[in-house]
Amino acid sequence: GLLMTTFFLFIIILAFINEDQPEAVALPTLFLLMVAILGALAAWRWIRIGGMVLVISALALSISVYRSSVAFGLGPVGLLLGLLTYSLPPLFTGILYLLPAGRVVQVRDLSSP
Repeated sequence: GLLMTTFFLFIIILAFINEDQPEAVALPTLFLLMVAILGALAAWRWIRIGGMVLVISALALSISVYRSSVAFGLGPVGLLLGLLTYSLPPLFTGILYLLPAGRVVQVRDLSSP
């Protein structure tokens, strides 16, 4: 989660401090990257909610990456790279957060004999 959050923050910062402002077609992708970052941060406290936000944002990112790929004329290779770069990390991280959330964890009280 931390690696994905750092990577996406780097992308967002570079997009907005660049001389050329992001194209209108790229704004939904940047917004969804921020949602994925918030989902990863939320998952540290609320595992199930953060995991679901990450999975849903990954699915929405795949649609946004597809639309951006078509708009910029990147073709199938650009689409594949976009999906691997933007959609796969939050999907993978969200699934990893959701796996232990389904199990009940019992905590033993070690203070009493």
